[in-house]
Amino acid sequence: MAKNYSVCRKTAYNDIMFLSRYAPIYTKGGVNGGVFLMDDYRNSMFLYLSCDEEALLYRIMATLPLSEKNIVANIINKYSQPKTAT
Repeated sequence: MAKNYSVCRKTAYNDIMFLSRYAPIYTKGGVNGGVFLMDDYRNSMFLYLSCDEEALLYRIMATLPLSEKNIVANIINKYSQPKTAT
């Protein structure tokens, strides 16, 4: 993989370790090898924006033209944590 993606071997290993924290993966060597998700895995976990990330996007959005503001607003709406009613 490292050779195919022009990265060092350690980077490939680190990326695999990172992925394994969020999904059940396995590796397979050989010609058709790679990193794969377990067959019965369903991605029920959704990674939301952190509060800091969302705040940063709102600050950036304030500097953009309207058409781009709408794009950033859609990203925020799609990936922000659900708001709870108080």
